[in-house]
Amino acid sequence: MESPSNAEEPKSRPAILVVDDDPDVLMFIVATLRRHGHTVFGAQSGREAMSVLTQQKHLIGVVLTDVVMPSLNGPELAERLVAVNPNLTVIYMSGYKEEHLARFGPLLNNCSVLSKPFTPQELLGAIYKCMGEPPATRSAGS
Repeated sequence: MESPSNAEEPKSRPAILVVDDDPDVLMFIVATLRRHGHTVFGAQSGREAMSVLTQQKHLIGVVLTDVVMPSLNGPELAERLVAVNPNLTVIYMSGYKEEHLARFGPLLNNCSVLSKPFTPQELLGAIYKCMGEPPATRSAGS
């Protein structure tokens, strides 16, 4: 039923690696993105995220990571992930105010930061913006 003009759209999307130490937040994000046709990998720690990316680096093009996490924070993780795959796009998310995030300074410059809590529409908007998808490809009910 796919026509040649739209057959490549869903398959051309890079997979998304979501990293959050809160299992409820992680499940919400993964479920939301999968419901909208994305291939998604979830990880609850920086170590787990490194393992997933190492195994799936040919598929993953976007990383959505919490900024503040135990052991390895989001910016440090992103730096390591980009060293493995320089073509990654990183989106940060955080429940902290900008003043608290200032301590990460230049590591957050030129990156999108999604403020928690966010709606499914805000999540999808950030993902689509980062992927450069025009509004016409977004789900009609959003």
